[in-house]
Amino acid sequence: LMINNSSSSAELKERLQGKLLANHINIIDSEFEAFEKFIDEKDKQKVKTLLKAKNDRKRVSLIDYRSSNSQTVQNRDVEPVDVVYNQGALYCYDVKSESMRIYKISRCQSVKVLGNMEFRNRH
Repeated sequence: LMINNSSSSAELKERLQGKLLANHINIIDSEFEAFEKFIDEKDKQKVKTLLKAKNDRKRVSLIDYRSSNSQTVQNRDVEPVDVVYNQGALYCYDVKSESMRIYKISRCQSVKVLGNMEFRNRH
């Protein structure tokens, strides 16, 4: 990042944010590529969305999640903490139960980004 006397602080901030965003995207892509072999083909887009949400500190909804315990199908609003590639699982903070949970990625139809994390201090 080149800095000269004619650069304003707003210009510097904008250029720095652009560099950080480019590096952030590269980190997500390289993390995904390193573990891609562990991910089922139908779950790859869900994993990419979860990784981006985790790194951007966004809350997500696991759409139509099928519970193996209660045999119910419902959306789960969660804050992603980590993706466990070799198990196809998401370690996250569940907003409704107010607790840490592990959900199988393959049990949801899709992942929808909702907004900023609200409970970051709890996980």
